[in-house]
Amino acid sequence: MIMFYCLVCQLEIPVSFSLPTERTAFNPESLEGDGIDMHNTGELLKRIDAVYKGLDDYKCTLLSYSEDNDEERMVYFFKKPKQIRMELITPHKGTIITYKSDDPFVYVSPFRWLRRLVLSFRLDNPLVMSSNGHQVDESDIGSFIEMILRPAVINGDASILDANPGSPDSYLINIDFKKETKGRPNKFKVWIDKRILLPVKIDSYYPDGRLMESVIFKDLTVNSGLPDELFRLKR
Repeated sequence: MIMFYCLVCQLEIPVSFSLPTERTAFNPESLEGDGIDMHNTGELLKRIDAVYKGLDDYKCTLLSYSEDNDEERMVYFFKKPKQIRMELITPHKGTIITYKSDDPFVYVSPFRWLRRLVLSFRLDNPLVMSSNGHQVDESDIGSFIEMILRPAVINGDASILDANPGSPDSYLINIDFKKETKGRPNKFKVWIDKRILLPVKIDSYYPDGRLMESVIFKDLTVNSGLPDELFRLKR
């Protein structure tokens, strides 16, 4: 999970962790019954990739819980090509952040009662980067897959756990990087929804095994036709 900081009001904004740009019909159910061994992480990753080819946009309510059990909540929007909108619910209700891949700036509207006030920051400005140096354009689900899940599968650092009693409708992937991951946690648990093959929960851990953060993707909706205007803040 990434914590972004805003200059004016010292905002702390939780976001989830680019998706392929090829577009096909989004129909994950059509991949069922194809004989793929779902205990093979490589095969599971292939199915996730196939699903992403048909994904145009998604929306979810994002919940983040720190090791101290502090809750942060926001509505997160994503649309191809990489367009991002974050609407804070708690804390700092009403703050909006937007980003588009064809623009080098991140835009922040900190006050719902003063929407004409829009601040702009370059992607590499520390004020809108995580404490580990992650940028806003790395905040979407696909970036997590490309930066964490795919390397873990390729390097043999990921496994699908046989028993998942707490969430039988999800595949539970355990990630434990053998090599040190600079600036990022090296242990994760990832819940992949069996129906839509998208992450619905990501837990990250300190090297000693203590929980660092738990991120939940609630009410995940795909291909609802999000308009481009949603990702622009008007001054």
